[in-house]
Amino acid sequence: MGEGPAAPDWRRETKRAALLLGLAVTLGLGTNALSARPIALTDPRGPGALPERAPRIDAARLRVALPQGGVLMLDARSERLLAEGKIAGGFAVTPETLDEKLEALFPFLSGARLMVVVCDSDDCLTGDRLAAALDSRGFPDAQVFEGGWPAYQAAGLPVEAP
Repeated sequence: MGEGPAAPDWRRETKRAALLLGLAVTLGLGTNALSARPIALTDPRGPGALPERAPRIDAARLRVALPQGGVLMLDARSERLLAEGKIAGGFAVTPETLDEKLEALFPFLSGARLMVVVCDSDDCLTGDRLAAALDSRGFPDAQVFEGGWPAYQAAGLPVEAP
């Protein structure tokens, strides 16, 4: 009679399981680090942290503010979405392009009594990130338009055709 399969070596299996666990953790951490919206794992203020939610402004308040002047409109949507239409008189700027555009924007930023950031949607973090980037450069009063671009268009606010 032949013997059945040999009993697995528990040491070898434990090492194998530890290796697989280490590989999974490394893969997960690497994916998180390369993600466009990484999860802050240690420091809630670290580079992967989500920005604090900036103050919001709705269409009714913006309608009142626009005729009074001094409103700087910042369009934080992607280039692809800007091709659908732009904010009339606004500037296309994202957190990633702010530094390269800061010199040209400075006269407008320093003269604005209200800065309004329009993003893809209300839950788009780009608007909050741009408001935080402006704040860190000495312009603390940026507000994010409630509802983003869809709400801006629906409210009939000034738009330039593509």
